[in-house]
Amino acid sequence: MTNLSHPWWRASGVVVTAVCIFFLDTQNPSVKHQLLIPLTLALAAYLMTQAPLAVAFAGLSLATIHGDLSATSWIQAQAYPFIALLSLAVCIVLTSIRFKARIAQTHAARWQSRHAGDDDDAKRGH
Repeated sequence: MTNLSHPWWRASGVVVTAVCIFFLDTQNPSVKHQLLIPLTLALAAYLMTQAPLAVAFAGLSLATIHGDLSATSWIQAQAYPFIALLSLAVCIVLTSIRFKARIAQTHAARWQSRHAGDDDDAKRGH
C-alpha cells in the first residue's frame, strides 16, 4: 500500500466537490451557477488530484467548449475565453518547466554516453 500525500487536502476536495454538485444547477444562468461553482469545482479537482496541469487542461477544454464570443452573456463571451487563455498559459508554462527539468535531468547521462562513444572510437583506432 502506498502513502497518500496530503490526505486532508484530498479529503477536503472531495467534500467541496460534493457540496458544489449538490448546489450546481446547469440550467440556471446566474454567475454563481455558470462561473463561481465551476471554478470552485476546478479548485476541488486540484485539491483531490494535486495535479495542476491536469486541472488546467480540463479547464482549457471546458472553457473552450462553453465559450461563445458572439453570446450576449458576458460569461460565455468574455469569462470563458479568458479562462481558456489563462488555462492555456498555465499548460504552456508547466509543460515547459517539465521539459526543461527533464532536459536537465538527462543532461549528465547524455554526456556520459557521448564520452563512452569517444572511448570506443579511440579503442578501435578511429
